Amino acid sequence: MTAIPVVAALAVTGAIIYPGFETADVELNDGGVWVVNQSEGKIGHVNYQSRTIDGGVATPLANYDLVQHEENVLVRNLEQASLTTIDPSMVQFAGDNNLPANSSFSFGAAVVAVTDAEHGTVHASNLDQIADFKGEGAEPLIESKGEVAAVVGADDSIWAADMAAGTLSNFALDDEGAAELTLEIEVPELVGMKEPQLSAVGTIGVVFDAASGELITSEGDSASIENPANAKIQSPGPETQKVAIALDQSLATVSLSGKDINYEQLETAGTPIQPVRVGSCTYAAWQTSGEYLRFCDDPGNNQSTKIPEMSDGAELAFRVNRDVVVLNDVHSGQVWLANEGMEIVSNWSDLEPPAGEGEAKEEETKEITDAIELPNRTEENKKPIAEDDTYSVRPGRTTFVAGAL
Repeated sequence: MTAIPVVAALAVTGAIIYPGFETADVELNDGGVWVVNQSEGKIGHVNYQSRTIDGGVATPLANYDLVQHEENVLVRNLEQASLTTIDPSMVQFAGDNNLPANSSFSFGAAVVAVTDAEHGTVHASNLDQIADFKGEGAEPLIESKGEVAAVVGADDSIWAADMAAGTLSNFALDDEGAAELTLEIEVPELVGMKEPQLSAVGTIGVVFDAASGELITSEGDSASIENPANAKIQSPGPETQKVAIALDQSLATVSLSGKDINYEQLETAGTPIQPVRVGSCTYAAWQTSGEYLRFCDDPGNNQSTKIPEMSDGAELAFRVNRDVVVLNDVHSGQVWLANEGMEIVSNWSDLEPPAGEGEAKEEETKEITDAIELPNRTEENKKPIAEDDTYSVRPGRTTFVAGAL
């Protein structure tokens, strides 16, 4: 008996879900974003202009998530070491790749970094070469006897931290996938960090310890954050002068020089999720309390509100593609449009065939068959008898004739 890897099953069973309504084909640059509905085993495409979920794929995986950048959409099996791509133009799975077991990964625009915590290694690959990724057989960017972390910045450079060695390194991949070490600095504070988190703001690497509140940049600057328990540093984002950290009851924005810290307070404490920076605004949300905050360079664009109709136990994550930002409940699939007053999009049922549609098609087919059935030929056929018509058709004269039924 031949065993079929789970990752192969994902690619084989993934299918286009019934669209449910007329819609234009999904374009590569369609201004949309992909979201997750784990309770129904679906991954859907949100058409931001029409404010609907207009297509998607089904998956047999129980625990999965996705990342995206423009037309590149990757689905991660969180139980098995695999990474599968979605073809947005066809709305279907396009290929799968194995990753080291118990690994985590970070995705930029066209580069993937894989952190293998068990073996203390960090690998990286261009996305178009990920199929050739060999895991343990490949040369790692760093190899450590202790904890390691890695993220890919918005510029596709890889930041890798070796906590045991106290070093922070930056790498760049060429077109052939060869890595070049562009920077390595000693950061002795890394050795004592108990809950390190790594991110990047433009071309600057940032390390934050959620246990002590200590923040250090690749430029050598530092700051100390108050009440850091449960804090989440922002995901890698575009160049700006500040980095955002979501705390239990506030959003801290810290200047990369370490000189200025602003705390934007909330009404109710909650469990923060990882903030995102898009354009000139930072987006943050809190589970349990249901707080949402948009904090912008222009204060006139700020917004602080409760997340409408958020269910108990919601598992929130921001989804970003190009300049589109939505908040997604990973479990239920519910979507909130972050820049449209938190309008809700949750028309997942439109992607399913209507109940009984199969029977309806069979009945329709039978009716068509009956309509074109030949007349009874049991009696003897006779020659037709010609009779005068009533149309009065004459040469040189136009006459309108009723169409035959």
